[in-house]
Amino acid sequence: MAQEAAEAERKRQVREELQAAKDFQLRLKAERAAEEKRLEDEFKEKLMAKFAEDERLEQMNAQKRRMRELEHKREIERLW
Repeated sequence: MAQEAAEAERKRQVREELQAAKDFQLRLKAERAAEEKRLEDEFKEKLMAKFAEDERLEQMNAQKRRMRELEHKREIERLW
């Protein structure tokens, strides 16, 4: 009888330890997933900011090019 009780207690403890280990692994997995999501979001934000800056610079360069073209036209007209 005592041996059966001890065996039942040992099985209960093993189950509890396994459940605790499973819970710990699930928490780690969730934390890793959350960190990966945060890093992905941060990367996407930085990339969008870079694309926006590139677009801004491209527009600025296009505007400068148009201004140079106008200056050249004026100079041609003046020389003509």
